Amino acid sequence: MQGSPSISVTRLVPAPARLAAAGVLGFATVEIAGLVVVDQVVVMRGRSKPLVLSFPARDDRHGNRHFTVRPLNDVARQEIERVVFAAWTIREEAQHV
Repeated sequence: MQGSPSISVTRLVPAPARLAAAGVLGFATVEIAGLVVVDQVVVMRGRSKPLVLSFPARDDRHGNRHFTVRPLNDVARQEIERVVFAAWTIREEAQHV
């Protein structure tokens, strides 16, 4: 990536209890470069990491998953994760004050 685009989290919504039981913590709305808004980025507990993201996708009639939005590469994914995880951590800490 040539320079980092601006990435911000504009909304965080906790998951309903039925999804929280499966490890889904909530949903983020992410704005990238002031040009694109990505809704429904799932924030969840990971197996090897404390938090992971799942990007919006749909399953076709054959059960194949197609991401409607996804990072271009690993560097982009890490940058989006950094911003979303920081926002999520701040939200969680604020709730425990």
